[in-house]
Amino acid sequence: MHVLYIGSERINLALMRSLFRKKLPDLTLLEAEDTIKGIEFARTHKPVLIIIDIEFPVEYKYDILPVLQSCPDTCGIPVWAISTYAFNDEIAKGIQAGFNRYITKPIDLEQFIQRIRMDIAI
Repeated sequence: MHVLYIGSERINLALMRSLFRKKLPDLTLLEAEDTIKGIEFARTHKPVLIIIDIEFPVEYKYDILPVLQSCPDTCGIPVWAISTYAFNDEIAKGIQAGFNRYITKPIDLEQFIQRIRMDIAI
């Protein structure tokens, strides 16, 4: 099973790699540095979960959702947001936009792992 992580920050990507290698070895982490590659990977690999670090410029952070939701190959895949924007109104906007979960930084890693296991039933 694949999980797709979309984000451009190297440190966050390194954290995800380490987390999946050590704590979720039964999942393969796919990586995309931008939304265009992310959409391509999602369509090609059909991951069980897509995690997007939405620290993109504000005007782009929700653009990927309508594309994923409108494609028959990706419309059923849960999509999570990870962000430093922890304000209630920002979280509500993310959920209203279509993210299944909105995870705020700093990430509680144990809770994050539990949520992944619960949401994809592993």
